[in-house]
Amino acid sequence: AQFKATDLFLWLERLQKLPNTYFLGRKPKERLPHFLFLFNVCLIPYDVSLEFVQGCNPMKLYEYLALGKPVVSTPIEAVKVFSPIVKIANNVVGFEKAIREFLKKEYNKKEEKKRKKIAQENSWEKKVERMWQAVS
Repeated sequence: AQFKATDLFLWLERLQKLPNTYFLGRKPKERLPHFLFLFNVCLIPYDVSLEFVQGCNPMKLYEYLALGKPVVSTPIEAVKVFSPIVKIANNVVGFEKAIREFLKKEYNKKEEKKRKKIAQENSWEKKVERMWQAVS
C-alpha cells in the first residue's frame, strides 16, 4: 500500500499526542538549521501517490545527512538508493517501526560518519565537478 497524504495526517495526529514530540508551528526557513540539531530522527514523509514526488530529489535528505542524523523516508526513487543508511517506509506502520528502531539504537559514530560522507559526496560542489568531468 502506498503512503498517502491521508495516512500522514492520521499519523501526525497520533504523533502530536506523544509526550516527547513537540510541534512548534511554522518557522522561517532561515531558522530551520538551528532546530535540526535537536532532532533525534529526521523525516521525509512525502505523499508518494503524487507523480511529481517520484521525480524529486529532496534537498532536506542531504541537509539531514550532513548533520549525521538518522533519516526515515517514504519510498522516493532518489532516496531509496541510500537504503539501508536511510530507512524506507512504505506505510504508517513501517514509518513508526523505523523511527522506533533508530530511537532504540545506541549512538554510533561510524554510522554518523557514513551519513555525513553521503552528504559530502552529493554536495553541489561534487555534482558540478562530476558535470565538468562528463562534458570535458
